[in-house]
Amino acid sequence: MLKSALIASTLMMAIFAQGKDCSTSKPFHLSKTQKLAGTFRDPSGTAILGIEVHLLSGNDVVRHVRTDNLGAYDLGEVPSGTYKIRVQYAPKDAFCAPGIRCAAEQCTIDSTLKPNPKNMVYVE
Repeated sequence: MLKSALIASTLMMAIFAQGKDCSTSKPFHLSKTQKLAGTFRDPSGTAILGIEVHLLSGNDVVRHVRTDNLGAYDLGEVPSGTYKIRVQYAPKDAFCAPGIRCAAEQCTIDSTLKPNPKNMVYVE
């Protein structure tokens, strides 16, 4: 009986365990003013329309746009500084923020968004 309860308890924890939220990117630094624009697609390559894209400086939203029906967004010319990007998509922040790579003069934002593990259910 105790063994059955332990197995059931372990199974319930495995089913309801959620991963870490990744809807906000790691900080990145623009060394000079740069246009930040692009498109977002899911892992299958389908454009994701209606994603809210927030450009954050610290915890403050400095720009906010929504992707159009082609998955395109345009945050405009962004001055030098340190930022993060947060993406929000109903329901419950379905996607992770994009990866961002910065070289000496330019930052590149990945176009493919991965599913947010905080919403995934794992069954072992």
